[in-house]
Amino acid sequence: MKKNFLILLAAVFTNAIFAQTNLQQVSDALSKNKITRGEFSLERFSAKANRALKSSGNFTIASEHGMIYFTQNPIKTTQAVTKNFMLTENARGKRTKIQGGENKIYSQMAALTSALFSGDLAAAEQNAQLDFSYQGKNWQVELFPRDASIKAMLEKITIAGTFSDETCVATEMRMVFKNGDSTLYQLREHEFFDTLTNDEKSFFEENL
Repeated sequence: MKKNFLILLAAVFTNAIFAQTNLQQVSDALSKNKITRGEFSLERFSAKANRALKSSGNFTIASEHGMIYFTQNPIKTTQAVTKNFMLTENARGKRTKIQGGENKIYSQMAALTSALFSGDLAAAEQNAQLDFSYQGKNWQVELFPRDASIKAMLEKITIAGTFSDETCVATEMRMVFKNGDSTLYQLREHEFFDTLTNDEKSFFEENL
């Protein structure tokens, strides 16, 4: 009897902890990390070719501006993603900018991730249905686009990470397409800072 009572008590306590953690809390905690830097690996899977292309490098997340991927392998390139534009720099230093309106799927990905990392969930909910789950220290949010033309190509965006008393970070971001293709970013070795470098600022120039 005592054993059963303890099991029941533990279950109630666990459920209470889960109930206390919601998507807004995760989003608010993410937004408190002003500048996050670390390492990433990227896997782009093509269903038609049945193969994956892999790359790796370093990343920067600026909660007020967006993300930068500094790819080191196999080819050195840099890509900045904000809610307004995407800026790509090739190995020779040439930069190409794509405005958000020129690519609907890019624009959706940028708007949703920007909303999550800035704590502005209202903006994300305007464009997508958000399904949140939390277990232990692990959280996950699945974002299903509302726009019919985007839904025809993009199935969902999944962002997952960990949340504790010390910090909250994203460790994985995945885009799943209707044709079976997928793009997976895995983030690790997170470190936190207060300011951007001059190089990072140059990629966010329109947002600064």
